[in-house]
Amino acid sequence: MNRILITLFFFQCLFSNAQKVCSSELVPFQNGEQIIYNVEYKMGKSWVSAGKARFIVKDSTFNNKSCYYIEGKGRSLQSYDWFFKVRDKYASFVSKSNLKPYYFQRRVREGDFSLDYDYEFNFSKLNAFVTEKRKSSRNHDTININQCSFDIMTAVYLSRSINFKELSYNDSVNLDI
Repeated sequence: MNRILITLFFFQCLFSNAQKVCSSELVPFQNGEQIIYNVEYKMGKSWVSAGKARFIVKDSTFNNKSCYYIEGKGRSLQSYDWFFKVRDKYASFVSKSNLKPYYFQRRVREGDFSLDYDYEFNFSKLNAFVTEKRKSSRNHDTININQCSFDIMTAVYLSRSINFKELSYNDSVNLDI
């Protein structure tokens, strides 16, 4: 599911000549919001439940700044864990004033594969400090960002603030991830 979202956003950004969305004063969600999805696949003519995905929003604090904590978790059902166990987590600490990310965390646990990414955004210096951790290694890097940079969770929630009534058919909106 996460790969599909990232791929869709990538192609939308790559092939679009539309305006960029850099922030939003409209916050289309609130503290306490929770959405739960059943993850299913089609086997023959039947749909089979394979997992759950949950998205939550909470009021929080990051580096003494009031913010939103946005979290998405995906997991396989226990009955499928013997075949392919999934325990993924994506989380962001997001500014309440403009929905820009302060910090993003990605925890992937899929079968024997594990991967951790942490991004700390610094918009005043236009960079993000990135920590990557795999089973046997840990790497640190600083990457350049722009004023319109987002992580995947922030981009998904920011996209909910777009006024689609102002757009025409085949228009698109760029979000830098």
